[in-house]
Amino acid sequence: MRYSTVLILFVLSSTAFITAGCASADSKPSPVASPAQSPTPVSSPAPAPTEIELVQTPGQFENKELKLKPGSYVFKIVNQGVKHEVGFYLQEKDDNGKAVAGSDAGHVKDGEATKTGTVTLAKGKYVYSCPLNPTPHYVITVE
Repeated sequence: MRYSTVLILFVLSSTAFITAGCASADSKPSPVASPAQSPTPVSSPAPAPTEIELVQTPGQFENKELKLKPGSYVFKIVNQGVKHEVGFYLQEKDDNGKAVAGSDAGHVKDGEATKTGTVTLAKGKYVYSCPLNPTPHYVITVE
């Protein structure tokens, strides 16, 4: 019996010694593990606008009608053989006369090209033309 008492005391003292050696007096208890959190989503940069090239020849644009998806666009206006400056005018088809924001391309001399700012098109119909060349109104359908 004496042997089992000594064995019990030895086990208890060993456990106390090991436990004391694993933690210092100024250590803090380990926090309870929490479930893994999903990383905070990082917003990716907006995609670059799609460039649409519109070539003007005397009295017309070569592109007669465009079908696009909603999104951001830059229109590249090319003057091909028009002996005076041309321009670009984009408006909603309801003929409210108001140009779409960012669509001013300025004046383009023969043999040159210029781009509009970024134009955001929502679903609907738009028309484009050149009042300087003069051209018909061409339709852009955004679906």
